[in-house]
Amino acid sequence: TSWKELSNNITNIDHSKTSYTLTGAHVSATCASCHVGGVYKGTPADCYSCHKTDDTHKGSQGTDCASCHSTSSWKGTTKIDHSKTSYTLTGAHVSATCASCHVGDVYKGTPADCYSCHKTDDTHKGSQGTDCASCHTTSSWKGTTKIDHSRTSYILTGAHTSVACDTCHVSGVYKGTPIDCYSCHRAADKHNGANGNDCVSCHNTVTWAGATIDHSRTAYPLTGAHTSAACSSCHIGGVYKGTPTSCYSCHKSNDKHNGANGTDCASCHTTATWVSATIDHSKTAYPLTGAHTSAACSSCHVGGVYKGTPTSCYACHKSNDTHNGSQGTNCASCHTTSNWTSTTIDHSKTSYPLTGAHRSAACSSCHVGGVYKGTPTDCYSCHKSDDEHRGKNGTDCARCHTTKNWDN
Repeated sequence: TSWKELSNNITNIDHSKTSYTLTGAHVSATCASCHVGGVYKGTPADCYSCHKTDDTHKGSQGTDCASCHSTSSWKGTTKIDHSKTSYTLTGAHVSATCASCHVGDVYKGTPADCYSCHKTDDTHKGSQGTDCASCHTTSSWKGTTKIDHSRTSYILTGAHTSVACDTCHVSGVYKGTPIDCYSCHRAADKHNGANGNDCVSCHNTVTWAGATIDHSRTAYPLTGAHTSAACSSCHIGGVYKGTPTSCYSCHKSNDKHNGANGTDCASCHTTATWVSATIDHSKTAYPLTGAHTSAACSSCHVGGVYKGTPTSCYACHKSNDTHNGSQGTNCASCHTTSNWTSTTIDHSKTSYPLTGAHRSAACSSCHVGGVYKGTPTDCYSCHKSDDEHRGKNGTDCARCHTTKNWDN
């Protein structure tokens, strides 16, 4: 329209087509504010070249104004994105004024540790050190602090999780707080030190009173009826240290044998029940076999006496000896424990093995009157009455006869 008119009205320039697109307050700025004296070529694009005179930091923050300021407004509305810095703001720090940390508008070199800013808020007066973050959070310095004890050397469990901090940390002192039970619970020790100071061997953190002891971790694991016995029945007067572990120490008054069988109760009795004890005879010097397995204990152990009980057959079966001692006292040579009456003798183990018809002969046919000792082994002694030769051929019957059949 007019060459000269355009020269005097150049506000219609489309800056988006240049190397520097205008944004924020730059859009409404006069051309002359940046292009001084109508000079456009070589106009700087960095903030500091134009805003050096506006720098209230006086160069202490460097010349990268865009790291904190935007083109919307130089003053008052500046919003710094702290997540892009080395110190991200969280909790109450997000709403804190810049000046509360950046005193005197100084940003460079601002400390990132808690204690530098909160030293005056330290009610512990340095007794807990300077690592405030180990207990405090950025949500609130006072009142709402929650310590994560799992990050300490003493993890809270049971009733400890709900106790007030000052019950353990008296007068707000945390450093050097003892972690052993006895230091805190000594006044609650009803044993008066008789059981030592290892409280956790019996008590747990769930509740101090009514502690349940895990006897499997002690030198004496409980079994049988012992598992339901009251603690006081063994630990008289609440004394646990030095409690004896031998049966006889507790059961001496229950000993119906009056010491006749010694003090090794466990050799016959079990913890299942004291009264109906079951003895494992296979572990004794006399394992039971045959009819002995079902015999009543009192039939051998007369009067409840076990010590010194004889193990020979004749000692118990003398009254059953129908031979009246004529066969000696070695009953086991003929009898077994299966049945005393119907004894089967193994003649192959005697000096006279049976053969032929002798095998089926009745015992009484040779052992007259139940007498076994001294029974003759020659043929003629038994078969004299069967001798049709009447002695003419001598007494050596075996020369002609066999045990299969006398007549043939």
